[in-house]
Amino acid sequence: MAVLLLVCVAPGLCQTNQAYVMDGSGGWSSNATFSTFSAACQPCPVGANFDASHLNGSGFLHVFVLNTNQDYDADGIVDEDDPDDDGDGLGDADELSGVAFLPSTVTDPMRADSDADGMSDGDEASSGSNPWDAESFLHIVSVVAAGSMHSVMWQSRDGYTYDLIGTNHVAGLGMAATAATVTASGGVGLWEEAFTSATNESGSARSFYRVHVVGQP
Repeated sequence: MAVLLLVCVAPGLCQTNQAYVMDGSGGWSSNATFSTFSAACQPCPVGANFDASHLNGSGFLHVFVLNTNQDYDADGIVDEDDPDDDGDGLGDADELSGVAFLPSTVTDPMRADSDADGMSDGDEASSGSNPWDAESFLHIVSVVAAGSMHSVMWQSRDGYTYDLIGTNHVAGLGMAATAATVTASGGVGLWEEAFTSATNESGSARSFYRVHVVGQP
């Protein structure tokens, strides 16, 4: 059986090695005086082993679940069997490798929102924003009204295409027609961040807007 071992010396500095182990067996037993668990054919002693630069968790190859009550995202799947422990839409392996982002960026597999900016790591991956910068996330930054004409500006990423949705009733945002479709340009920095705007004639002095990504370069 082939498994991938991820070694992280520091945040953002990781390497992946491949190891091979045999299918294992094991189980849990207890009586009035003691409780014990065992596993056979493991690559190293059962449990966690670490030093200054390496961390290795010797698992049980799905023989049984050790911590049945540990479910970080409360999705009904215990963490030992859950490929996405924090429920942010990114698999734990992808978060640890950083492949969901460009540039490649490691995120915390036990925190749905690594930078605590209100947008999950999965949503930041979809919008192309920096998951470790609380100022970097897809959001509307201003709406300037001139009668029924509204100029809406949002934070964006170069080359991404966005739909601007507008309606006169907040309850209708989920069903409203697209007011404009715009592709961002002029991005700067490593994350190619930009500010993109579109104008909408709402027919009313009061309107509600949302923006979502519809295409990536």
